[in-house]
Amino acid sequence: MFHYDSLRTGTTLARGPANPSLMWSYLTGSSVYASPAVSDGLVFIPSWDGTLYVIDENTGQLKWSFNTGAPIFSSPAVSTGTVFLASRNGVLYALNEQTGGVIWSHPTPNYPITSSPLVADGKVFFGNWCGGMLCNPAGHFVALDSATGTILWLAATVPSAAVVSSPSIDNGHVFFGEDDGTVVSLNETTGKAVWSVVPSGNVFVRTAPAVASGMLFFGTGKNFVALDELTGATRWTFKTGGVNSTSAAVSNGIVYFGTGDGRVLALNATTGASKWPFQALRLQEFLHRRHYHWVPASYMLGLTIIISTLSTQQMVADCGDIRPMRQFFLLQRLLTGESFSVPWTIQYML
Repeated sequence: MFHYDSLRTGTTLARGPANPSLMWSYLTGSSVYASPAVSDGLVFIPSWDGTLYVIDENTGQLKWSFNTGAPIFSSPAVSTGTVFLASRNGVLYALNEQTGGVIWSHPTPNYPITSSPLVADGKVFFGNWCGGMLCNPAGHFVALDSATGTILWLAATVPSAAVVSSPSIDNGHVFFGEDDGTVVSLNETTGKAVWSVVPSGNVFVRTAPAVASGMLFFGTGKNFVALDELTGATRWTFKTGGVNSTSAAVSNGIVYFGTGDGRVLALNATTGASKWPFQALRLQEFLHRRHYHWVPASYMLGLTIIISTLSTQQMVADCGDIRPMRQFFLLQRLLTGESFSVPWTIQYML
């Protein structure tokens, strides 16, 4: 599932490649924004063309595909042979991992889903948001039975706000952010509120909270914040300079995240003190070439960090011709997190 596990830590003991070499490539019908999922030798790739492509991880051959009829912005979750897939058509699908056959589907009419589903304890959790002009509330947070798709509980956001954030879960509590700046903890069994706070003002909280060491780590439109997992009290806030922060990876007491101006930052998880910054994209390009850069997510693999950036440059202003460029970086760090090197990067036009 998105960011590896139900804590959304973005960390695995798997090793990153020492040298990059292309094994295979596969062309989807449109852009791929969400992170793919990998399970049982298969790669699950959601696309803006509304299709989930399932690829053999060794050969790159298509095994099966499933079209939802609407763009897919979220990452699928795979658990015990079932793929849980959300679409902007407002439907959450449970698909057979090997065949793509529909096990069940749950519609939420007029409420698109761009939150990546979370599967834990026999439940699947996700948020949605109002896709029309007059719907009330502006968003829900939903818990379904993962085997049948039956609603276990549905919590309307109060005050009314969209839920784009992908949830995390720990010790019977499920956590997510809302578009009005609220961060929420709910009881995973009942859906009742445990706490609700607004730690950084009325700004979007669309990242997935990462849970580690009794704290939640998440980015907002202006800051990066750590909250106490049990109470919601703010432990520390790191000012990013007014740009958005991404979903974080947490490993060995260090928090890693990207920002909207192309930086990757490493902070002490306990204090919020900066360990180091890395400028993934040149500031001159950001200021003078009218590029818009962001780092969608960071992942820890062993002692390496894998990050990707997306840069869109307006090539023909009058016609609005946009050519996106994807760049991948591998950063190697010491166990202390005090320093890093850049063994390789890959850059290509989409």
